[in-house]
Amino acid sequence: MMRVNALDDIGQQCNLSGLVFKRKPMDPVKLKGLAYFGLAGASYAYWPYMAMYLGQSGTTLAITAACLAGMSNLGV
Repeated sequence: MMRVNALDDIGQQCNLSGLVFKRKPMDPVKLKGLAYFGLAGASYAYWPYMAMYLGQSGTTLAITAACLAGMSNLGV
C-alpha cells in the first residue's frame, strides 16, 4: 500500500509540472507589510531627527500610519 501511495504522489507531482516546489516563500504584499514595519522601526530609532523635520505629532502620526499599513498588508 505504501508503494502505491508513493507512485500516486509521483504521478500527481508530474501532473503539476513541479509547481509544488516553485512557490515563493513570501508574496510581495506581505513583504511590503514588513517594509512598513521596518519604516516604523527606523522612524522610532531616529525619533529626534524625524521630530526635528516633521514635528512630534507628525512623527507619531507617521509611525502609527506605518504600523497600521503593515498590519493590514500582513493580514491579507
